[in-house]
Amino acid sequence: MEMLKKIAKAVFLLVTPALLAVVALVLLGSDLLCRLQLLFRRQGSSPPPHGTLPPVEPYERPRNASIVIPNWNGKNLLEKYLPSVLAACRPSDEVIVVDDASSDGSAEFVRQHFPQVRLLPMPRNLGFGGGANAGIRAARHRIAVLLNNDMRATPNFLTPLLEAFTDKDVFAVSAQIFLSDPSRRREETGLTTGSFAKGFLRVGHVIDDQIDRPYPTFYAGGGSTAYDREKFLALGGFDPLFEPFYLEDTDLSYCAWRKGWKVLYQPNSRLYHEHRATIGKYYSPEAIRATLQKNYVLMIWKNVHRWRWLVPHFTYLYGHILLCFLGQTTETRTTIGAFRMALRALPEALRTRRRALLRATVDDRAVMERTRPAVFRDVFGKGGKETPKPLPAPQAEPSVLDSATPGKRPLNILFVSPYSIYPPLHGGAVLMFETVRELAKRHNLFVLTFVDWPEQAESNRGLEEWARKVETVLRRPAPSRPFQLRSSTQQDFADPAFAALLEKLVFLYDIDLIQFEYTQLAQYHLPLEYTAQCLWEVDVHFRSVQRQLLSRGRGVFTKAQELLEWLRALRFEVNAVKKFDAVFTCHEEERLFLKSFLNGQRPQVFAGLQTAINVSGHPFPGGPRQADSLLFVGNFQHTPNVQGLRYFCQEVLPQIRARRPQTTLAIVGAQASPEIQKTLRGEGIRFLGQVDDIREPLGQYAVFICPILSGSGVRVKLLEAFASGIPAVSTPLGAEGIAATPGTHLLVANTTVEFAAACLQLLEQPEKAATLAANARRLVETTYDWSVVGHRLEQIYYQLVAHTTGSPLGI
Repeated sequence: MEMLKKIAKAVFLLVTPALLAVVALVLLGSDLLCRLQLLFRRQGSSPPPHGTLPPVEPYERPRNASIVIPNWNGKNLLEKYLPSVLAACRPSDEVIVVDDASSDGSAEFVRQHFPQVRLLPMPRNLGFGGGANAGIRAARHRIAVLLNNDMRATPNFLTPLLEAFTDKDVFAVSAQIFLSDPSRRREETGLTTGSFAKGFLRVGHVIDDQIDRPYPTFYAGGGSTAYDREKFLALGGFDPLFEPFYLEDTDLSYCAWRKGWKVLYQPNSRLYHEHRATIGKYYSPEAIRATLQKNYVLMIWKNVHRWRWLVPHFTYLYGHILLCFLGQTTETRTTIGAFRMALRALPEALRTRRRALLRATVDDRAVMERTRPAVFRDVFGKGGKETPKPLPAPQAEPSVLDSATPGKRPLNILFVSPYSIYPPLHGGAVLMFETVRELAKRHNLFVLTFVDWPEQAESNRGLEEWARKVETVLRRPAPSRPFQLRSSTQQDFADPAFAALLEKLVFLYDIDLIQFEYTQLAQYHLPLEYTAQCLWEVDVHFRSVQRQLLSRGRGVFTKAQELLEWLRALRFEVNAVKKFDAVFTCHEEERLFLKSFLNGQRPQVFAGLQTAINVSGHPFPGGPRQADSLLFVGNFQHTPNVQGLRYFCQEVLPQIRARRPQTTLAIVGAQASPEIQKTLRGEGIRFLGQVDDIREPLGQYAVFICPILSGSGVRVKLLEAFASGIPAVSTPLGAEGIAATPGTHLLVANTTVEFAAACLQLLEQPEKAATLAANARRLVETTYDWSVVGHRLEQIYYQLVAHTTGSPLGI
């Protein structure tokens, strides 16, 4: 017998592709007929007269509710939990118990012990969905709150649910759910997520204690939710297609989203659930699993009309069946038995599919986007501002932005970084920190940043002196896949948790403008119409990769990898920047270079708006300075720093020491691996590592070197050297983008011989060195100080926000 079953399954497996093709053709035919019907319906309807708008009816918030509790053989649960529900209700509310032909005396128990409860006895068991539908149809109030019979209500659970019905677009509001047994894992919370992945809609619950107001949720759980009764009935209630249980609530919420309505989570309403107290008593785990698998298939067949999703669905569905036949069964893979159950429900699925498409006002993709918090806020209006905490105490130094735009309200700016910002240990961090510190003096700054170690999460809390909120995410780079279309930097910084936190911050803090730092974060651009989004290209990444590719050394295989990375980076970066409202580059040359790839398309590209430091914070001229001393500063996570320093130590420093043997090189920089430190050892070289205050070595040594051979952007280390009074020698690439004149503000050297000669000149001619340092200080004071740059940056922020919101942002 067992062998015959296997043979029958193998035969069924062979015909499954044909069955799936037939199902696909039937769904396609149904969709075509529906779309033709919609087309004729639109052509037959007359548009409203030009310039007229439909009247806006005032929305009266609900004050009362009908509590509907479906019950089947749950007498002990009613005895235990119904009193908590009654205690939470007001006299004007009603409580309805729908008894699904129980055999345990539930109906008689309710009549005798709870006469204030409306009892609706059913002649037969309609299942959870059928009983819920009957109860909501019988409800007398506008809002029907559907509760499982194993829910314990807290005394004030009802008021927050009703308060969340703020406008006519709210379909449902779900309470926050806790389990009666706190030691068990919270399998449900009330806050749900949904996505289309690998051919199926997948849902899950999220625990998030930061959310303190109504918040978009993918679906509202059927046993813990307040529904707009009229809308519930307009959608037909819970679909019998999903009987006997599971996903009927997901289906209903999905239909509501497609209708253009909202489904919300209210964390301030709390319920406690005895999970699966009834279902687990009467159904085996195998039956529960098979029903869930069947309903995941029917969820697609009824609701998904986007054929870019349906094609992979049928592909993955066959893969599920095949793997299960081979013994690789999981909770989510569809077995042959579950597929056969779905096939038997296909006729009913087609009928409900047609109804779903005819009443939908938005498509599947729009549903997935609208359930994202930031997009929800963009589509339905702002989700309510958090009551801001008091502004930080006034700074000792005045803000350069204080009088920049009188009469304008402060902006809510979300500053998003791929690297730790505080303390600033590399050039990019210096620029980001200065930007946060200055903008926060006038605006409300919120910071979201990746960190590489847990210790950095703690150190970045120091930004709370300026920012209203600082959130960190520990970066866990996945192993790089060399043959992916995504560039390696995209892969290194792709993190769903980071994306989710970004969306949440935009929603909770009513963000006006998002400032993304570095190219790799361009992948987090949000599909928003009313929130300005900017990208700071600290360097044009594909240009840096190109220069790395063209630099000397390394083998053919390495060059091939660099070529592939350049192609991927070029494709990603050029396409990504077009989505932003504005892009900032470090200097004019990079602005023109990037614009040359955009073919006149958006966005606006601005140069130099974040290339600024706090010049007055650097003592000038410093000193006393050590004679015959050189200084290199750089973070060793940045490859050009490592390459440039090796070049200097191996090819330039020996020439200098041949003439002046007493010359020493001090190396300052964070995140140098033991291997890097080992290669940088030698006569006259001192590796100091990370220092607490970069201004100390900048004021102590005689000559600053910048031997950079690759990369792009602006070397912030040079700006800090200029501000500190230490004369500098650089390669042409190291000085790129800085409006400095060789021979006036610094010395520039093309070859190793020229570099050595320039260093010797400054070591041996202190007057020449002092003149260069004074000229360089004047340059940064007039061109690269926040007092010069900050006003223009803020003006552009206001212009961008005014353009995206259509508001002048006046106070």
